[in-house]
Amino acid sequence: MTTPVNPNDPSAVPPVSASSAGAPTAGNFSSDKSIDPSGVWSKFLSTPGHPATAKDVQMFIQGLMKSFGVLIQQNQRAMERAKREMKRAEKGE
Repeated sequence: MTTPVNPNDPSAVPPVSASSAGAPTAGNFSSDKSIDPSGVWSKFLSTPGHPATAKDVQMFIQGLMKSFGVLIQQNQRAMERAKREMKRAEKGE
């Protein structure tokens, strides 16, 4: 089932049909030819009477990526701290 798109609305993002895009596999998520998720994110970010633009979607995804980057850095620091503490515990300090 597809969502109707107003052809006069320049911010409308056309839906991607599963048959034209192909089913995603583990090997093609990072490729440029994978399914464009902007239709899903646009629908998720839209409110009644105010559809999300492509720029809104891009800003949201960039924010998510920055947040994931911060979480990864924090986890790496915590792992290093835990390794140091385990080494101290092994030595009996």
